[in-house]
Amino acid sequence: VDPASLLARARSWLAPGGRLLISVPNVAHAAVRLSLLQGRFPRTETGLLDRTHLHFFDRAQLDLLLSGAGLHVLDVLTVERGAHETELEVPTADVLAPGVVESIAADPLARVYQFFVVAVPGAGSLRGGGLLEAVTARLRTVENAYRALEDHAIRTEADGTVRLDAATSELHRVS
Repeated sequence: VDPASLLARARSWLAPGGRLLISVPNVAHAAVRLSLLQGRFPRTETGLLDRTHLHFFDRAQLDLLLSGAGLHVLDVLTVERGAHETELEVPTADVLAPGVVESIAADPLARVYQFFVVAVPGAGSLRGGGLLEAVTARLRTVENAYRALEDHAIRTEADGTVRLDAATSELHRVS
């Protein structure tokens, strides 16, 4: 019921050098955002909007919760899923205003399904505390660049096909 109090108490249960492992779904996942745009907040048996969840967190609220409980984040691992790879039914792009899906997809945190945090008692910066977080951020950057290149290749191939078809038609017309 009161996650901040629970986390503050859990700090006292740790042995010296102990760590808290915290797993929290991301309420800012693309599937939740798209559902909200349709006026829906569908509670489910499992997953992002599990009926047993009393509180919902995005990354910023999770950071505030942890720092408020006197915890320092060493690492944040993420489980990523696309909007259509979750238990939520999301609207297709054709029922939303143009650009909405693309705008949401442009936010790297929209793919984060679950945060898995490694934290220790103490104050300090919540960002950049661990090597794993840095490697994960770099991997996400590389994955986004790969997706952009893949999209560009698909568009280029489609454009080339259209040009080839036009040139073939012109060649037939001329001959």
